[in-house]
Amino acid sequence: MGSARVCVDAGDLLLECESLPAPAALMDVDDADLMVPGQMLAKINAQLERGGNRPLSAKGPDLPGVANLILHSLAARYAEVLGSVARITGKALKRLFIVGGGSRNKLLNRLTAEHTGLEVDRGSNREHDDWQFRDTDGRARWQLECPPRGARRPPR
Repeated sequence: MGSARVCVDAGDLLLECESLPAPAALMDVDDADLMVPGQMLAKINAQLERGGNRPLSAKGPDLPGVANLILHSLAARYAEVLGSVARITGKALKRLFIVGGGSRNKLLNRLTAEHTGLEVDRGSNREHDDWQFRDTDGRARWQLECPPRGARRPPR
């Protein structure tokens, strides 16, 4: 028996995230476990629990917290990587150009600017995020569980 999917409007979820404070702890977005599809929330929760933090749920009031954790963790990692690039090259970075699916996420771009201290310019995008699919009404929805084996991903 497959796991149930929880789909929410991405715009609504991001609006809820905007009002949340930064999470108390961040996750390691480069963790090797996260590179393997499936059971993402369980993998995120395993990280949280290893760090002595409470696990999150994909239901109810925790759902925006899950998205908030992911977005803040990504932005913090971008800052670490770009800081390393600046140190290695000896160049002061001023601007970051974001293209692809991430360019549509205004909250992630704002958090990236805050964490990096860089000006963030968003490029245009015509492709779908890996995290999204289009519902029959054309609105973006977040798919929080992986599709069943053999299911096709949205076209890129």
